[in-house]
Amino acid sequence: MIFGKMKNIFLVVSALLLLTSCDDWLDITPKGKIIPNEAKDFRLMLDQVWHNGSSKAVTLGYKNVLFSSDDMEIPDESYKIEYQTRIQKTYIWDDSIVLDEEEDNDWKYAYNQIYVSNLIVSKLSGTSDEEEQQLLAEAKIHRAFNYFILVNIYGKHYNEASSASDLGVPLLLKPDLLADLTRSTVKEVYDQIIKDIEESIEYLPELAEYNHRPSKAVAYGLMARVALFMGDYTSALSNAENCLSLYDFLYDFNDFSDNPWFPSVFEYPERYEDKEILFLKYSTDQSSLIFPSQELVSLYEVDDLRFSKRLIKDYWPPEIVDYIYNPMEAAYKPFGVNVAEVYLMRAECNARKGNYALAMNDVNTIREKRYTKGTYTALSASNAVEALEIVKEERRRELAFRGLRWFDLKRYNVYDDANISLSRTIEGVEYRLEANSNRWAFPIGMKYILKNPEIIQNPN
Repeated sequence: MIFGKMKNIFLVVSALLLLTSCDDWLDITPKGKIIPNEAKDFRLMLDQVWHNGSSKAVTLGYKNVLFSSDDMEIPDESYKIEYQTRIQKTYIWDDSIVLDEEEDNDWKYAYNQIYVSNLIVSKLSGTSDEEEQQLLAEAKIHRAFNYFILVNIYGKHYNEASSASDLGVPLLLKPDLLADLTRSTVKEVYDQIIKDIEESIEYLPELAEYNHRPSKAVAYGLMARVALFMGDYTSALSNAENCLSLYDFLYDFNDFSDNPWFPSVFEYPERYEDKEILFLKYSTDQSSLIFPSQELVSLYEVDDLRFSKRLIKDYWPPEIVDYIYNPMEAAYKPFGVNVAEVYLMRAECNARKGNYALAMNDVNTIREKRYTKGTYTALSASNAVEALEIVKEERRRELAFRGLRWFDLKRYNVYDDANISLSRTIEGVEYRLEANSNRWAFPIGMKYILKNPEIIQNPN
């Protein structure tokens, strides 16, 4: 299912083989299979097409980490009934998330895409053909995106003072089945991410035909995100502006009517063609029942269409929970780069650099398209500190359940001394995640460590 049309192309190895035992691998071409060597083969590999009733290709991603963030608040009645054990463990920040013999899909799917990227990079490096140069650039953007996700899930947040010693993830740059999987440092991973993006921009089109393909706008948007998470607000601002100069489309939510059953902004399959998405990465997680926390719900005003279209009342017994996140929206969890995120990155950088009026302009640009016509009043800030808090709140509203809140909490603790701790109570038992806890870095699946003992586990 992962590779759809690519079923006749032999990818040499899956992520499972890559990250488990490789001792019995034989370098042979299976009968009736094709080793990819032509541009058309590489195009299919990069698209990683998955046809699910739609004629459009969708780049598969990974499950997001929304279950660990403070945007989620699962009621006791659903905790053990609605969710797999790994999600239960994620929700309470357990010392282990998957069983020793189980796959970790975050790890597996990211390294799967990295392997495909590495194979293409190895085949096309040094090419002078224009089409192949674009394919090579796209492969590097896919690799950069997946390493950004991996290092932020399994590593500590980037900190200039400690990034050269903090453990990141194995940095694999070649399609080598017998690669050493020793973890690189957080700094080494970020350096490679930046290198991949910088080397790619020249060879990408300004905009792509499909939003699962990288473009210059995607590269600038991704670089803005990377720089923001490194605390380099000058670079993040510049790249956000470059991105928005190429593409700045935002939907007016007033233009959408509510579905009588699920009030979804986008109906399947058009949701894959969401024009606000610059770079589509689609979750493979099947869990679609999402309970927003009361803290998140309280951030929305009654005329905010993100509230009325995305949060549903009277779907679940009111004595259990007030709202759930729209099941159709929840089942569609894109967490690539989108236009609203880029606006908010530019706003945050301007606020942090003291340009608070510019920051508020971007916030209001988004909000006026999210409120019922005739009800919106523009927000203002009297100083940069106030503007930054407004931007943070708007980022949480706009990007809810898009996979970034957990990462944001980590960076706020590093750069803003936010001292954010989280707590849950399940069946009368309280679980806490302290601001300085090692558990902000997810544990690596024991299956991979048992097969590859050079991988050092995160301290619990």
